[in-house]
Amino acid sequence: MEQISLESKMRTQTGKGAARKLRRQGRIPAILYGSGGEPVSLEVEEIEYKALSGKAAGQNVIVNLKLDTRKSAASEGSGEATALIKDVQHHPVTERILHIDFYRISLKKKLTIPVPIVVVGESAGVKEGGILEHLLWEVDVECLPTQIPEKIEVDISQLNIGDTIHVKDLKVGEEMRVLTDNEKTILSIVPPRVIEKEVVEEEVAEPEVVSEEKKPEERKPEERKPEEKKPEKGKEK
Repeated sequence: MEQISLESKMRTQTGKGAARKLRRQGRIPAILYGSGGEPVSLEVEEIEYKALSGKAAGQNVIVNLKLDTRKSAASEGSGEATALIKDVQHHPVTERILHIDFYRISLKKKLTIPVPIVVVGESAGVKEGGILEHLLWEVDVECLPTQIPEKIEVDISQLNIGDTIHVKDLKVGEEMRVLTDNEKTILSIVPPRVIEKEVVEEEVAEPEVVSEEKKPEERKPEERKPEEKKPEKGKEK
């Protein structure tokens, strides 16, 4: 389990205005809570936090907070707290860190925490045209903070079309217990989907053929114009 140390100071002022002022000074508002202790408002250096958190791998990182509890230059006070990074809020446009939630823990007490599932390898079934359906992306585990894994890997290289991996198939150490339902499906290799396209044949109207004008003698009597009709016998003048 990755661990980092981070300097922090007590915050005496809270609220949106005070938080904006801190950010302009290159500091991040934060809070420390949990394990029955009173919530503590903190501030940490933005540059230091980014440098330390960037070195830590995975999402579950133990932070050893060094607390400067002095409220003025004349006062004295310091302490330490062990915590997990529970939440980091970012600006929706600039992605700048707005606030950090630290959750206080004890290294001697087990806790429940989600651990991501990572797929490794290339499935034989996928090579044959199957499709990997990844349904469950994390599981809850119970263990000591120092035993929290950064991730749980699932090797799919031996899976064929129709094979499925359930929670009960996960390989984890004896020091931890998986709390997620054993029968939940993590992933499956399913047959390729065949999409049948319905071919619609449009009826194309045949163009009307305009024939050449026939000569009067070639036309049938009913097709002739009045002036072209010959007078019937006996009616000639």
